[in-house]
Amino acid sequence: PIVLDNDGYVELQQYVNEYEGTFTMKMTYYGQAYVSIGVNENGNARMKPATAIIGRADGGTPTVDKYTISNYNGVDLTTNDGLYNASFVQTTDSSVLTFTQSLDQFAQIIIADDTQLIYAVGRDGNSFGRHALEGSFQLPLTSTCSVIATPAPTEAPVVTPTQVP
Repeated sequence: PIVLDNDGYVELQQYVNEYEGTFTMKMTYYGQAYVSIGVNENGNARMKPATAIIGRADGGTPTVDKYTISNYNGVDLTTNDGLYNASFVQTTDSSVLTFTQSLDQFAQIIIADDTQLIYAVGRDGNSFGRHALEGSFQLPLTSTCSVIATPAPTEAPVVTPTQVP
């Protein structure tokens, strides 16, 4: 895992499936709060304008949704296009957001090695609102990640029989 904050409360794991054109992220916060990761649409290290995937359990039932952030007063639910296998699991010790996303459908921005990613974690507890932790980073998705390569279908190798003397 990559530690995103100075105190070690937020960790990120990610990998790319180049064959499928997707990336998977798992962000863990060691506490109980909402967890989010997103993309700033202008490539800045700022919260707006952005699209973020937020895992939360403030209503008692864990949910994962994609939101647009156009101002600092709130978020707007948007379509979950390109979002697969999303989950938010919360225990007494941790809050874990996991999702798979198309490389070309996150906020209509093609995800590349220089994409500006943002993250935020809520205040302790499950109230949805202000951040306790936030930040941004760039992370090469090709050279530093564990690539899950699902090989393209190929023909069976040609085996040339040899004679034993």
